[in-house]
Amino acid sequence: MQTAIDYEKYSNMNIRQLTNSLLNAEKKEQKIKAKMFQKLNDTEELIKFLKAKIKENLDKPKNEFFTREQAGLNKIALEVQKQISKEEQERLEAELRDEIQRKYDEL
Repeated sequence: MQTAIDYEKYSNMNIRQLTNSLLNAEKKEQKIKAKMFQKLNDTEELIKFLKAKIKENLDKPKNEFFTREQAGLNKIALEVQKQISKEEQERLEAELRDEIQRKYDEL
């Protein structure tokens, strides 16, 4: 929030007071400019960072695929296979063969 400048108070000042006021105003201007440039620089850095992150995400493959070994599926499959009885394994294999050989055009 900026306040209005009271020019009236400067109209009755002597040359020394006016000079001091001018120096103070110039210092204030420099501080404001430095602050503004710092905010601008910070914003530019943020924009660069955000653009880089967006580009990084766009360049990344959409789906990352893993082999069975990388995903640890072989180990899990062996553990599950150990838990299933021989009879159950044979039944599942027969069911799978039947499903593979089924003619789907009858549906």
